[in-house]
Amino acid sequence: MRPSLLPLLLIAACDAPHASRLSRALALRAGQSFHAVPPESAVRAPVRARPTRDAAIGERAAGESSVAAAPVATVVPLGPPQVLVAFADSVVLAPGDSSPLSVSALDGSGRVVPLASVRWRSLSPRVAEVGPWGVRGGRAGQATLVAEGDGLATRVDVIVRAMVRGRVLDVDGAPVAGARVRVETGALRRDLVTDASGRFALDDAIAADAGVRVDVEPAATAALHAATARVFADDADRLNVVLLPTDWRVRGGRYDGTMVPLQPSAAVPRGGGFARMHDSPSEPGARVVGWPTSRLPIRLATAADLSSLDTAAFWATARAVERDLGMRLFVPAGADDGGPRAVEVRVGPTGGADAVTHASWAAGGDVDDAEIVLSASSVLRERGVVAHELLHLLGFGHNSAWPSVVSPGGSRAPGWLTAEDVAWTQLLYRLRETQARERAPFGLGAAIAGTGTRD
Repeated sequence: MRPSLLPLLLIAACDAPHASRLSRALALRAGQSFHAVPPESAVRAPVRARPTRDAAIGERAAGESSVAAAPVATVVPLGPPQVLVAFADSVVLAPGDSSPLSVSALDGSGRVVPLASVRWRSLSPRVAEVGPWGVRGGRAGQATLVAEGDGLATRVDVIVRAMVRGRVLDVDGAPVAGARVRVETGALRRDLVTDASGRFALDDAIAADAGVRVDVEPAATAALHAATARVFADDADRLNVVLLPTDWRVRGGRYDGTMVPLQPSAAVPRGGGFARMHDSPSEPGARVVGWPTSRLPIRLATAADLSSLDTAAFWATARAVERDLGMRLFVPAGADDGGPRAVEVRVGPTGGADAVTHASWAAGGDVDDAEIVLSASSVLRERGVVAHELLHLLGFGHNSAWPSVVSPGGSRAPGWLTAEDVAWTQLLYRLRETQARERAPFGLGAAIAGTGTRD
Protein backbone atom coordinates (compact mmCIF):
# COMPACT_ATOMS: atom_id res chain seq x y z
CA MET A 1 0.00 0.00 0.00
CA ARG A 2 1.52 3.44 -0.99
CA PRO A 3 1.66 5.73 2.08
CA SER A 4 0.58 8.74 0.01
CA LEU A 5 -2.80 7.08 -0.62
CA LEU A 6 -3.66 6.34 3.03
CA PRO A 7 -6.68 8.38 4.16
CA LEU A 8 -5.77 9.50 7.69
CA LEU A 9 -2.53 9.48 9.70
CA LEU A 10 -2.02 8.67 13.33
CA ILE A 11 0.92 7.00 14.97
CA ALA A 12 0.17 5.09 18.15
CA ALA A 13 2.40 5.88 21.11
CA CYS A 14 5.61 3.88 20.79
CA ASP A 15 9.36 3.92 21.50
CA ALA A 16 10.46 4.02 17.84
CA PRO A 17 12.60 7.14 17.25
CA HIS A 18 10.64 8.30 14.20
CA ALA A 19 7.13 7.54 15.42
CA SER A 20 6.80 10.75 17.42
CA ARG A 21 7.55 12.84 14.31
CA LEU A 22 4.57 11.33 12.50
CA SER A 23 2.15 11.42 15.42
CA ARG A 24 -0.83 13.73 15.16
CA ALA A 25 -4.41 13.76 16.53
CA LEU A 26 -7.09 13.88 13.91
CA ALA A 27 -10.88 13.92 14.39
CA LEU A 28 -12.98 13.54 11.29
CA ARG A 29 -16.61 13.57 10.50
CA ALA A 30 -18.16 10.81 8.40
CA GLY A 31 -17.29 11.13 4.72
CA GLN A 32 -14.15 13.31 5.24
CA SER A 33 -10.65 12.11 4.65
CA PHE A 34 -7.08 13.37 5.18
CA HIS A 35 -4.26 12.51 2.76
CA ALA A 36 -0.82 12.56 4.33
CA VAL A 37 2.58 12.06 2.67
CA PRO A 38 5.15 10.67 5.12
CA PRO A 39 8.60 12.29 5.28
CA GLU A 40 11.18 11.21 2.76
CA SER A 41 13.19 9.41 5.44
CA ALA A 42 10.24 7.12 6.11
CA VAL A 43 10.07 5.79 2.56
CA ARG A 44 13.52 6.18 0.96
CA ALA A 45 16.61 4.18 1.93
CA PRO A 46 19.86 6.18 2.46
CA VAL A 47 22.30 6.10 -0.48
CA ARG A 48 26.11 6.19 -0.16
CA ALA A 49 28.35 6.59 -3.30
CA ARG A 50 31.81 5.04 -3.78
CA PRO A 51 33.97 4.25 -6.85
CA THR A 52 34.10 0.72 -8.13
CA ARG A 53 37.39 -1.22 -8.36
CA ASP A 54 37.35 -1.27 -12.21
CA ALA A 55 36.77 2.43 -12.37
CA ALA A 56 39.73 3.12 -10.08
CA ILE A 57 42.07 0.93 -12.22
CA GLY A 58 40.88 2.64 -15.39
CA GLU A 59 41.58 6.04 -13.89
CA ARG A 60 45.12 5.09 -12.96
CA ALA A 61 45.76 3.58 -16.39
CA ALA A 62 44.59 6.70 -18.14
CA GLY A 63 46.85 8.83 -16.01
CA GLU A 64 45.52 12.18 -17.10
CA SER A 65 41.88 11.13 -17.34
CA SER A 66 39.48 13.46 -15.52
CA VAL A 67 36.28 11.36 -15.96
CA ALA A 68 34.58 10.74 -12.57
CA ALA A 69 33.69 7.16 -11.59
CA ALA A 70 29.97 6.25 -11.69
CA PRO A 71 28.49 5.99 -8.12
CA VAL A 72 26.88 2.74 -6.98
CA ALA A 73 23.98 2.81 -4.45
CA THR A 74 24.20 0.71 -1.32
CA VAL A 75 20.69 0.02 0.02
CA VAL A 76 20.37 -0.49 3.73
CA PRO A 77 17.91 -3.40 4.20
CA LEU A 78 14.56 -2.80 5.87
CA GLY A 79 14.31 -3.92 9.45
CA PRO A 80 11.51 -5.90 11.09
CA PRO A 81 8.25 -4.09 12.07
CA GLN A 82 8.68 -2.17 15.30
CA VAL A 83 5.49 -0.10 15.51
CA LEU A 84 2.02 -0.07 13.94
CA VAL A 85 0.75 3.10 12.33
CA ALA A 86 -3.07 3.46 12.48
CA PHE A 87 -4.89 6.06 10.48
CA ALA A 88 -6.99 7.99 12.95
CA ASP A 89 -6.27 9.09 16.50
CA SER A 90 -9.97 9.65 16.98
CA VAL A 91 -12.80 9.28 14.49
CA VAL A 92 -16.04 11.16 15.01
CA LEU A 93 -19.08 9.58 13.35
CA ALA A 94 -22.82 9.92 13.27
CA PRO A 95 -24.86 6.77 13.97
CA GLY A 96 -24.99 4.64 10.83
CA ASP A 97 -22.15 6.46 9.06
CA SER A 98 -18.83 4.75 8.35
CA SER A 99 -15.17 5.53 7.77
CA PRO A 100 -12.38 3.39 6.24
CA LEU A 101 -9.67 1.89 8.43
CA SER A 102 -6.09 1.12 7.50
CA VAL A 103 -2.80 0.44 9.25
CA SER A 104 0.86 0.07 8.29
CA ALA A 105 4.09 -0.74 10.10
CA LEU A 106 7.42 1.05 10.58
CA ASP A 107 10.80 -0.45 11.27
CA GLY A 108 13.32 0.91 13.78
CA SER A 109 14.40 3.62 11.31
CA GLY A 110 10.85 4.86 10.74
CA ARG A 111 10.51 3.32 7.26
CA VAL A 112 7.32 1.63 6.07
CA VAL A 113 7.74 -2.15 5.98
CA PRO A 114 5.43 -4.93 4.80
CA LEU A 115 2.84 -6.22 7.26
CA ALA A 116 1.70 -9.83 6.93
CA SER A 117 -1.86 -9.38 8.21
CA VAL A 118 -3.98 -7.05 10.32
CA ARG A 119 -7.06 -7.75 12.40
CA TRP A 120 -9.37 -4.97 13.64
CA ARG A 121 -11.78 -5.42 16.52
CA SER A 122 -14.06 -3.14 18.54
CA LEU A 123 -14.17 -3.21 22.32
CA SER A 124 -17.74 -1.77 22.18
CA PRO A 125 -19.49 -3.25 19.11
CA ARG A 126 -22.86 -1.61 19.91
CA VAL A 127 -21.19 1.80 19.65
CA ALA A 128 -18.73 1.14 16.81
CA GLU A 129 -18.89 -1.93 14.58
CA VAL A 130 -15.94 -3.14 12.50
CA GLY A 131 -16.50 -4.78 9.10
CA PRO A 132 -15.49 -4.71 5.42
CA TRP A 133 -16.64 -1.07 5.23
CA GLY A 134 -14.21 -0.02 7.99
CA VAL A 135 -15.83 1.28 11.18
CA ARG A 136 -19.52 2.13 11.37
CA GLY A 137 -21.21 4.19 14.09
CA GLY A 138 -23.91 2.53 16.16
CA ARG A 139 -25.35 3.93 19.38
CA ALA A 140 -24.09 7.23 20.72
CA GLY A 141 -21.02 6.88 22.92
CA GLN A 142 -17.29 6.17 22.76
CA ALA A 143 -15.52 3.00 21.69
CA THR A 144 -11.95 1.82 21.23
CA LEU A 145 -10.77 -0.06 18.16
CA VAL A 146 -7.73 -2.33 18.35
CA ALA A 147 -5.54 -3.23 15.34
CA GLU A 148 -3.25 -6.24 15.75
CA GLY A 149 -0.62 -7.64 13.40
CA ASP A 150 2.84 -9.23 13.50
CA GLY A 151 2.74 -9.29 17.29
CA LEU A 152 2.12 -5.53 17.48
CA ALA A 153 -0.99 -3.53 18.36
CA THR A 154 -2.35 0.01 18.21
CA ARG A 155 -5.62 1.67 19.16
CA VAL A 156 -8.05 4.18 17.69
CA ASP A 157 -10.78 6.01 19.62
CA VAL A 158 -14.17 6.33 17.97
CA ILE A 159 -16.75 8.85 19.11
CA VAL A 160 -20.33 8.38 17.91
CA ARG A 161 -22.11 11.64 18.58
CA ALA A 162 -25.70 11.76 19.76
CA MET A 163 -28.15 13.08 17.20
CA VAL A 164 -31.89 13.15 16.61
CA ARG A 165 -33.25 11.74 13.38
CA GLY A 166 -35.98 9.40 12.24
CA ARG A 167 -38.81 8.70 9.85
CA VAL A 168 -42.60 8.95 10.00
CA LEU A 169 -44.69 6.27 8.26
CA ASP A 170 -48.29 5.16 8.08
CA VAL A 171 -49.42 1.69 9.11
CA ASP A 172 -48.82 0.32 5.60
CA GLY A 173 -45.25 1.64 5.59
CA ALA A 174 -45.83 4.62 3.28
CA PRO A 175 -43.90 7.80 4.19
CA VAL A 176 -45.82 10.63 5.83
CA ALA A 177 -44.58 13.88 4.31
CA GLY A 178 -45.27 17.34 5.71
CA ALA A 179 -45.75 16.21 9.32
CA ARG A 180 -44.60 18.64 11.99
CA VAL A 181 -42.00 17.17 14.32
CA ARG A 182 -41.23 19.06 17.52
CA VAL A 183 -37.98 18.01 19.22
CA GLU A 184 -37.30 18.92 22.84
CA THR A 185 -34.11 18.05 24.70
CA GLY A 186 -32.90 20.03 27.68
CA ALA A 187 -33.35 23.72 26.89
CA LEU A 188 -33.36 23.04 23.15
CA ARG A 189 -36.63 23.10 21.19
CA ARG A 190 -36.81 22.81 17.41
CA ASP A 191 -39.70 22.41 14.96
CA LEU A 192 -38.94 20.25 11.93
CA VAL A 193 -41.02 19.04 8.96
CA THR A 194 -40.77 15.59 7.39
CA ASP A 195 -39.59 15.49 3.78
CA ALA A 196 -41.06 13.50 0.89
CA SER A 197 -39.56 10.28 2.28
CA GLY A 198 -40.98 10.98 5.75
CA ARG A 199 -37.55 11.71 7.21
CA PHE A 200 -36.47 14.36 9.69
CA ALA A 201 -33.12 15.25 11.30
CA LEU A 202 -31.91 17.73 13.89
CA ASP A 203 -28.61 19.40 13.03
CA ASP A 204 -27.90 20.61 16.57
CA ALA A 205 -25.61 18.52 18.74
CA ILE A 206 -27.20 17.10 21.88
CA ALA A 207 -25.71 15.89 25.14
CA ALA A 208 -24.86 12.18 25.24
CA ASP A 209 -26.89 11.69 28.43
CA ALA A 210 -29.88 13.86 27.46
CA GLY A 211 -33.50 12.82 27.32
CA VAL A 212 -35.35 13.56 24.09
CA ARG A 213 -39.07 14.08 23.47
CA VAL A 214 -40.49 14.10 19.95
CA ASP A 215 -44.09 15.11 19.16
CA VAL A 216 -45.31 14.21 15.68
CA GLU A 217 -48.39 15.93 14.29
CA PRO A 218 -49.54 15.01 10.79
CA ALA A 219 -51.00 17.62 8.48
CA ALA A 220 -54.55 18.64 9.36
CA THR A 221 -55.81 16.95 6.21
CA ALA A 222 -54.24 13.60 7.08
CA ALA A 223 -56.55 11.07 8.74
CA LEU A 224 -53.83 10.04 11.18
CA HIS A 225 -53.39 10.24 14.94
CA ALA A 226 -50.56 12.29 16.45
CA ALA A 227 -47.79 10.52 18.34
CA THR A 228 -45.28 11.23 21.10
CA ALA A 229 -42.02 9.36 21.60
CA ARG A 230 -39.53 9.67 24.46
CA VAL A 231 -36.00 8.28 24.35
CA PHE A 232 -32.52 8.83 25.73
CA ALA A 233 -29.87 10.32 23.49
CA ASP A 234 -28.27 6.98 22.59
CA ASP A 235 -31.54 5.88 20.94
CA ALA A 236 -32.46 9.25 19.40
CA ASP A 237 -31.07 8.39 15.98
CA ARG A 238 -33.72 5.66 15.53
CA LEU A 239 -36.88 7.67 16.08
CA ASN A 240 -38.95 5.86 13.46
CA VAL A 241 -42.65 6.32 14.18
CA VAL A 242 -45.70 4.60 12.66
CA LEU A 243 -48.83 6.77 12.85
CA LEU A 244 -52.19 5.07 13.36
CA PRO A 245 -55.20 5.97 11.20
CA THR A 246 -58.21 7.68 12.73
CA ASP A 247 -60.46 5.12 10.96
CA TRP A 248 -59.92 1.64 9.58
CA ARG A 249 -61.70 0.24 6.56
CA VAL A 250 -62.07 -3.51 7.10
CA ARG A 251 -60.20 -5.47 4.43
CA GLY A 252 -61.99 -8.69 3.49
CA GLY A 253 -64.28 -11.02 5.40
CA ARG A 254 -67.85 -10.54 6.62
CA TYR A 255 -67.31 -6.84 7.40
CA ASP A 256 -65.36 -5.99 4.24
CA GLY A 257 -65.47 -2.23 3.56
CA THR A 258 -66.91 -1.33 6.96
CA MET A 259 -65.35 1.86 8.32
CA VAL A 260 -64.52 1.60 12.03
CA PRO A 261 -63.41 4.69 14.03
CA LEU A 262 -60.23 4.05 16.01
CA GLN A 263 -59.31 5.60 19.34
CA PRO A 264 -55.85 4.35 20.41
CA SER A 265 -56.51 4.67 24.13
CA ALA A 266 -59.58 2.40 23.81
CA ALA A 267 -57.36 -0.53 22.76
CA VAL A 268 -55.21 -0.28 25.87
CA PRO A 269 -57.28 1.21 28.69
CA ARG A 270 -55.79 1.60 32.12
CA GLY A 271 -55.52 -1.86 33.65
CA GLY A 272 -55.31 -3.72 30.31
CA GLY A 273 -57.42 -4.20 27.23
CA PHE A 274 -57.67 -5.71 23.76
CA ALA A 275 -54.03 -4.98 22.86
CA ARG A 276 -51.34 -6.33 25.14
CA MET A 277 -48.13 -4.30 25.20
CA HIS A 278 -44.55 -5.42 25.78
CA ASP A 279 -41.88 -3.05 27.12
CA SER A 280 -38.33 -4.16 26.40
CA PRO A 281 -35.64 -3.06 28.88
CA SER A 282 -33.07 -2.85 26.07
CA GLU A 283 -35.10 -1.23 23.27
CA PRO A 284 -37.17 1.97 23.11
CA GLY A 285 -40.93 1.90 22.61
CA ALA A 286 -43.62 -0.58 23.64
CA ARG A 287 -44.68 -3.24 21.11
CA VAL A 288 -48.03 -4.91 20.59
CA VAL A 289 -47.94 -8.60 21.51
CA GLY A 290 -48.62 -11.00 18.64
CA TRP A 291 -47.18 -13.73 16.44
CA PRO A 292 -44.28 -12.81 14.14
CA THR A 293 -44.94 -13.09 10.42
CA SER A 294 -42.50 -16.01 10.22
CA ARG A 295 -44.77 -18.07 12.51
CA LEU A 296 -48.00 -17.47 10.59
CA PRO A 297 -50.15 -19.39 10.02
CA ILE A 298 -50.01 -20.79 13.56
CA ARG A 299 -49.61 -24.57 13.76
CA LEU A 300 -52.33 -26.13 15.95
CA ALA A 301 -52.28 -29.70 17.26
CA THR A 302 -55.48 -31.11 18.80
CA ALA A 303 -54.88 -33.73 21.48
CA ALA A 304 -55.13 -37.36 20.37
CA ASP A 305 -57.86 -38.18 22.93
CA LEU A 306 -60.31 -35.68 21.41
CA SER A 307 -63.01 -37.20 19.23
CA SER A 308 -63.06 -36.60 15.51
CA LEU A 309 -66.42 -34.82 15.85
CA ASP A 310 -65.08 -32.44 18.49
CA THR A 311 -61.94 -31.80 16.47
CA ALA A 312 -63.99 -31.12 13.32
CA ALA A 313 -66.16 -28.63 15.25
CA PHE A 314 -63.05 -26.83 16.48
CA TRP A 315 -61.63 -26.48 12.97
CA ALA A 316 -64.97 -25.31 11.59
CA THR A 317 -64.90 -22.45 14.09
CA ALA A 318 -61.24 -21.68 13.35
CA ARG A 319 -62.02 -21.38 9.62
CA ALA A 320 -65.00 -19.11 10.35
CA VAL A 321 -62.75 -16.83 12.45
CA GLU A 322 -60.26 -16.67 9.57
CA ARG A 323 -63.01 -15.78 7.08
CA ASP A 324 -64.32 -12.95 9.25
CA LEU A 325 -60.82 -11.59 9.84
CA GLY A 326 -59.86 -11.96 6.18
CA MET A 327 -56.57 -13.52 7.30
CA ARG A 328 -54.94 -16.95 7.02
CA LEU A 329 -54.01 -17.69 10.64
CA PHE A 330 -54.28 -21.38 11.58
CA VAL A 331 -53.11 -24.67 10.09
CA PRO A 332 -53.18 -28.25 11.43
CA ALA A 333 -49.77 -29.46 12.61
CA GLY A 334 -48.55 -32.70 11.10
CA ALA A 335 -47.04 -35.33 13.35
CA ASP A 336 -43.57 -35.08 11.80
CA ASP A 337 -43.67 -32.07 9.51
CA GLY A 338 -40.52 -30.55 10.99
CA GLY A 339 -42.12 -27.16 11.65
CA PRO A 340 -41.81 -25.05 14.81
CA ARG A 341 -43.46 -26.22 18.00
CA ALA A 342 -47.23 -26.44 17.59
CA VAL A 343 -49.86 -24.95 19.87
CA GLU A 344 -51.57 -27.80 21.69
CA VAL A 345 -55.36 -27.85 22.13
CA ARG A 346 -56.23 -30.19 24.98
CA VAL A 347 -58.53 -30.88 27.94
CA GLY A 348 -57.17 -30.00 31.38
CA PRO A 349 -57.61 -27.89 34.52
CA THR A 350 -59.03 -24.42 33.78
CA GLY A 351 -59.74 -23.02 37.24
CA GLY A 352 -63.48 -23.14 36.72
CA ALA A 353 -63.52 -21.41 33.31
CA ASP A 354 -64.79 -23.06 30.14
CA ALA A 355 -61.33 -22.65 28.64
CA VAL A 356 -58.05 -20.79 29.17
CA THR A 357 -55.23 -19.85 26.84
CA HIS A 358 -51.65 -19.60 28.06
CA ALA A 359 -49.10 -17.70 25.98
CA SER A 360 -45.57 -16.41 26.43
CA TRP A 361 -43.66 -13.89 24.38
CA ALA A 362 -40.11 -12.69 24.00
CA ALA A 363 -38.36 -9.50 22.92
CA GLY A 364 -40.43 -7.32 20.63
CA GLY A 365 -43.65 -8.86 21.93
CA ASP A 366 -43.32 -11.90 19.64
CA VAL A 367 -45.37 -14.85 20.93
CA ASP A 368 -43.16 -17.94 20.97
CA ASP A 369 -45.25 -20.53 22.83
CA ALA A 370 -48.92 -21.10 23.73
CA GLU A 371 -51.59 -23.67 24.51
CA ILE A 372 -55.40 -23.78 24.69
CA VAL A 373 -56.80 -25.76 27.61
CA LEU A 374 -60.49 -26.80 27.69
CA SER A 375 -62.53 -27.81 30.71
CA ALA A 376 -64.17 -30.57 28.60
CA SER A 377 -64.03 -31.78 25.03
CA SER A 378 -67.62 -30.63 24.49
CA VAL A 379 -66.42 -27.02 24.74
CA LEU A 380 -64.95 -27.45 21.25
CA ARG A 381 -68.50 -27.32 19.92
CA GLU A 382 -69.19 -23.90 21.50
CA ARG A 383 -68.31 -21.43 18.71
CA GLY A 384 -68.23 -18.33 20.90
CA VAL A 385 -65.87 -19.91 23.44
CA VAL A 386 -63.52 -21.22 20.75
CA ALA A 387 -63.48 -17.85 18.92
CA HIS A 388 -62.78 -16.14 22.27
CA GLU A 389 -59.77 -18.39 22.91
CA LEU A 390 -58.45 -18.06 19.37
CA LEU A 391 -58.28 -14.27 19.75
CA HIS A 392 -56.42 -14.78 23.04
CA LEU A 393 -54.09 -17.08 21.11
CA LEU A 394 -53.43 -14.26 18.63
CA GLY A 395 -52.16 -12.17 21.56
CA PHE A 396 -55.23 -10.15 22.53
CA GLY A 397 -56.59 -9.67 26.04
CA HIS A 398 -60.04 -9.21 27.54
CA ASN A 399 -61.76 -6.10 26.29
CA SER A 400 -64.61 -3.96 27.55
CA ALA A 401 -64.05 -0.88 25.38
CA TRP A 402 -66.53 -2.10 22.72
CA PRO A 403 -68.85 -5.12 22.28
CA SER A 404 -66.31 -7.89 21.69
CA VAL A 405 -65.98 -11.65 21.51
CA VAL A 406 -63.19 -11.30 24.08
CA SER A 407 -65.34 -9.41 26.56
CA PRO A 408 -64.71 -10.88 30.02
CA GLY A 409 -68.39 -12.00 30.17
CA GLY A 410 -71.78 -10.55 30.97
CA SER A 411 -74.34 -8.85 28.79
CA ARG A 412 -71.78 -7.10 26.53
CA ALA A 413 -70.37 -10.37 25.19
CA PRO A 414 -71.88 -10.82 21.71
CA GLY A 415 -70.71 -14.41 21.28
CA TRP A 416 -68.90 -13.73 18.00
CA LEU A 417 -66.41 -11.33 16.40
CA THR A 418 -67.68 -7.79 15.92
CA ALA A 419 -66.58 -5.27 13.28
CA GLU A 420 -64.41 -3.59 15.94
CA ASP A 421 -62.73 -6.89 16.79
CA VAL A 422 -61.94 -7.44 13.12
CA ALA A 423 -60.74 -3.86 12.51
CA TRP A 424 -58.38 -3.84 15.49
CA THR A 425 -57.02 -7.33 14.72
CA GLN A 426 -56.25 -6.37 11.13
CA LEU A 427 -54.76 -3.03 12.15
CA LEU A 428 -52.53 -4.35 14.94
CA TYR A 429 -51.11 -7.21 12.89
CA ARG A 430 -50.40 -4.80 10.04
CA LEU A 431 -48.78 -2.44 12.55
CA ARG A 432 -46.56 -5.22 13.92
CA GLU A 433 -45.47 -6.19 10.42
CA THR A 434 -44.62 -2.61 9.44
CA GLN A 435 -42.75 -1.91 12.68
CA ALA A 436 -40.62 -5.02 12.23
CA ARG A 437 -39.89 -4.36 8.56
CA GLU A 438 -39.11 -0.65 8.97
CA ARG A 439 -37.41 -0.98 12.36
CA ALA A 440 -39.87 1.48 13.83
CA PRO A 441 -40.08 1.10 17.62
CA PHE A 442 -42.95 3.56 18.06
CA GLY A 443 -46.56 2.73 17.17
CA LEU A 444 -49.61 2.20 19.36
CA GLY A 445 -47.90 3.31 22.57
CA ALA A 446 -46.74 6.54 20.91
CA ALA A 447 -50.26 7.15 19.56
CA ILE A 448 -51.71 6.79 23.05
CA ALA A 449 -49.06 9.17 24.46
CA GLY A 450 -49.76 11.62 21.65
CA THR A 451 -53.50 11.87 22.26
CA GLY A 452 -54.45 15.51 22.55
CA THR A 453 -51.19 16.93 21.14
CA ARG A 454 -52.88 18.52 18.13
CA ASP A 455 -53.23 22.29 18.39
